[in-house]
Amino acid sequence: MSIHDEFNVLVQDSKDLLKALEKKGAEKGVRQLLTELYPDTAHFIFELLQNAEDSNATEVIFSLSADRLEFSHNGTALFTIDDVRSITSFGDSTKKDDLTAIGKFGVGFKAVFSYTNTPIIHSGEFHFSIENIFIPKQISKVYNKKTVFNIPFNNTAKPPHEAYEEIKRNIETLNESSLLFLTNIKKINYSIDGKKIGEISKESIPNGITKIKRDFYHTKEDSCWLVFNEACSFHTKDNLIKKLPISIVYKVSTEEVNKGKIEIIPAGKNNEDSGTVSIYFPTTKEVSNLKFHINAPFASTVARDSIRECAENFKLRDQLVDLYKRSIFKIKENGWLTTSFFDVLPNKDDPLKDFYKPFFELTVELFLKDNLIPLKNGSFSNSENCYLGDNESQKIFTEDDFKKLNINKAWATYPNPKNTRSSKFLSTINVQIFRLNAFLLENYPKKGEQIILTGLKC
Repeated sequence: MSIHDEFNVLVQDSKDLLKALEKKGAEKGVRQLLTELYPDTAHFIFELLQNAEDSNATEVIFSLSADRLEFSHNGTALFTIDDVRSITSFGDSTKKDDLTAIGKFGVGFKAVFSYTNTPIIHSGEFHFSIENIFIPKQISKVYNKKTVFNIPFNNTAKPPHEAYEEIKRNIETLNESSLLFLTNIKKINYSIDGKKIGEISKESIPNGITKIKRDFYHTKEDSCWLVFNEACSFHTKDNLIKKLPISIVYKVSTEEVNKGKIEIIPAGKNNEDSGTVSIYFPTTKEVSNLKFHINAPFASTVARDSIRECAENFKLRDQLVDLYKRSIFKIKENGWLTTSFFDVLPNKDDPLKDFYKPFFELTVELFLKDNLIPLKNGSFSNSENCYLGDNESQKIFTEDDFKKLNINKAWATYPNPKNTRSSKFLSTINVQIFRLNAFLLENYPKKGEQIILTGLKC
């Protein structure tokens, strides 16, 4: 059967589906359900990005004008008849059994009908519009060997100016997380009213750092990220083994990177921000309260705004915890484990949900038994075998002084007193504070005894 014949069969099948729904009085209800599943109706923007990623695109373009949105990409995997069938159906994706693919046409894409009655797709051999949600209609060929989605604002329930403003807001809020976990796409371009207003791009730089550059309305902002990726094994329903990508991502100081140094800092704009939980793109309602990003192909709600509690997700969580453990030792190995890193680690005051508590429990376990606390002499110790000095004792005590006092503990680097997360973390792992006055009152002077300490005579 030729492509033309297959397309015509699909058209007839779609008309039969619509007729059946109308006969049962269900057509309006299905339309409403499919277009209102997402609380953020412009979520279809992520569906477009997902399709581009799965099509091996390296660059995408959003072009917004008063009466339409056009999205194009340079992906090499062009539409097939199965893709046409998928995008005009619901709950029937060509990738539904491929857990490593993220583009799933069907329910997610249907949010576009909040803005348009007739989305148009050009890709490879296929040039068609979609009418009444389900019915593809062949149209004239416009583009060669390129994928373009054209979304005219012709839904009378939403005036064009309202559609324009909603989509404009969503485009403008895309940030580094829109690219961070994608493998293929390296650049997102934005054009509004015929003028390029910005782009987001990413590149790999030394030390395994990913740099995201965001240039919006002539305001430039760079962010740098230390990414730990791993592929974990997963058994599909047909007993095949799939390799699923998972990630732990730490934010690093761009200022320090520009100096050739690595300083890991909490994700977000300030210490109160939480890292994101992503299923390739951030979930809008899932909050981990961790200070680093995590990414995995979690089973999610239909709206993809949070993850579900199920055996598959617990398995993915546990493998993320294992990757998190390895990332800490890798950070130490590379010489990046300083007291500033304690800002990023979960502490006893962080309001973690039960699902994320294993990250905290592992952290405490590691720092109690493994040598992960940086010492003043450049080596490392665990929390049981080191002291932190208060401000006064830090100024006058050395390692030699500890030996003279028969203190069989190492001298840890004290964090900046303003660094409250670091202080809370050290308290969480029960590192003892060496307080000079209390020690001297308890032990010295003993009758006829004198000890000479660096900078101090007792």
